[in-house]
Amino acid sequence: MTIERIGTALFTIALAVAAGGSAAAQADVEPHEVSWMHPSPGQVHHFIVSISPVKGPSEEVRRIDVGKPAGESTGSYQFFTATVPIDEAEFVSISAVGRNGLTSAPSDWHGVPPTRPGQPQVVDP
Repeated sequence: MTIERIGTALFTIALAVAAGGSAAAQADVEPHEVSWMHPSPGQVHHFIVSISPVKGPSEEVRRIDVGKPAGESTGSYQFFTATVPIDEAEFVSISAVGRNGLTSAPSDWHGVPPTRPGQPQVVDP
């Protein structure tokens, strides 16, 4: 599988524990843990988290280079996480940058679900 195919099926966003009050000063932007899987991490140089106020690309997209976090192998995929500042009303997408300098197409855009520790996710049937 090539760098252009980032694993999005198991892309999730979970609330991370805030370490300090610096994010609280920026409106509702708080540190969130972003999790994703990639099928061929050996070809990846680093990942970019894109954050948008709308579900999809916009002129206001923020891009955060999260490097290549230590991954955990889960079968044929590698599981990665990074903590980035996101408002609960924003949307997130992941891109991989290969060792050849090419950037993959972004993953699907996902919203940040409001969560509280111990609160289950409610999914409508």
